[in-house]
Amino acid sequence: MTTTQRELEECCFDFAAKWLPSILEDHKWDCAEAAELNKWTSTLVARYGKLPAHAINNDSETPLQDVFLATTVVRHTAVHRLPVTAQGIQKMIQSALQLARTLGDHSRAEGFEGLHLEMESRIRDMELNKNFLENRFDEQLQVISEQRAELDRQEKEALATMLQEDQKNKQLVGSFLEGAVKAIFGQRDEIGIIKSTNMVNSAHEDDRNDRNEIQNVAKCGST
Repeated sequence: MTTTQRELEECCFDFAAKWLPSILEDHKWDCAEAAELNKWTSTLVARYGKLPAHAINNDSETPLQDVFLATTVVRHTAVHRLPVTAQGIQKMIQSALQLARTLGDHSRAEGFEGLHLEMESRIRDMELNKNFLENRFDEQLQVISEQRAELDRQEKEALATMLQEDQKNKQLVGSFLEGAVKAIFGQRDEIGIIKSTNMVNSAHEDDRNDRNEIQNVAKCGST
């Protein structure tokens, strides 16, 4: 923007030298750098009434004052080194082009027009590239979303498999424990039954022996 500012200041100086030399004499401006751009434009606007009708080439619908003052942002941006977007630069170049045309500076207007067209091309390329990057990003997001869904499905499947196998393992352990209990306590019950049977049989045998002994004693007494 510094170059654009300098070109516009020279454009204003050349115009004043041709059509309003009294301005240069009154302010003792002997070169374009003698005044800043905003000073040049405000001074020319103030002296507009003293200009011949054919000195200004304002064939646009934009008021002349707006054409002059629109370039103020060029100086402000250049001096303060403000960050500006490509669209912002394009707009400032367009304002510079319109001012150069208005002041009849065809050489500088041609330069600004070439710069304006170059910026249009660059901005168009930037927009196309941005669209490409956004489309690619959307495609990548779609792939990631599908992968995430697949991972979620695998996670659920793995969890279900784990729970199912854990349940089977619990059932198997339960079967083993039940078998062990039957093997251990079932054997004890069988031994207890055998012992009880033997005791009953022994008691019956003792009863028979007692009866036999009583009978023998009775026989001996009768003889």
